[in-house]
Amino acid sequence: MKEQIDTIRREMDLIEERTGEKTTLVAVTKGRSVQMIKELRHYGIQDMGENRVQELLEKYPDLPEDMRIHFIGHLQRNKVRQVVPIAHLIHSLDSLRLAAEIDRQAERFEKKQEVLVQINLAREANKFGFYEEDIKEAMREMESFKSLDIRGFMMMAPFGSGEKELYELFSQAKLIFDYYRKSRYNNSRISILSMGMSDDYKIALEAGSNMIRIGSRIFE
Repeated sequence: MKEQIDTIRREMDLIEERTGEKTTLVAVTKGRSVQMIKELRHYGIQDMGENRVQELLEKYPDLPEDMRIHFIGHLQRNKVRQVVPIAHLIHSLDSLRLAAEIDRQAERFEKKQEVLVQINLAREANKFGFYEEDIKEAMREMESFKSLDIRGFMMMAPFGSGEKELYELFSQAKLIFDYYRKSRYNNSRISILSMGMSDDYKIALEAGSNMIRIGSRIFE
């Protein structure tokens, strides 16, 4: 595990040296034990990502206190009240109805919930997220949600795509990210572009991602 983490960090360091922008590694811990997560913390990883609400709730009481929890899977509205109290960052805000529920529950818990807006630039029917033509209107409407802290965007790449197609999609997401970051949307809180997983994170980093979500590459 340590060798894999060190390799990924070296690749991240190369990008940071070239761009001057800090990158974050989120270890995807779906199906991994609490002991494995504690080992990650021992190796300096503070950010963990979970896909399933029930699994997260089962692990949560035994997690290191300073672990930052990222919820990265599709979030159903009836599970929001369970996730908001413990999530550092929700990556998968994929609809206005979900945004409204996160805002409502965050207000209930007296919290500003940090979120990423999930975008679906490949228009995959089996994936969630806003299509490109819907992003601007959605961002405008979400400005009214006072307990929602929009920090940036998240994208999942199409499975089986070639490197050229992946780079083009990641670069397209980077353009959207840059537009909102430079427009001072949300008082310049836009700072995170989460894209890249075990099979494509190198391409994502080259295209401008500053947060990658890695599971199998670390553990297997």
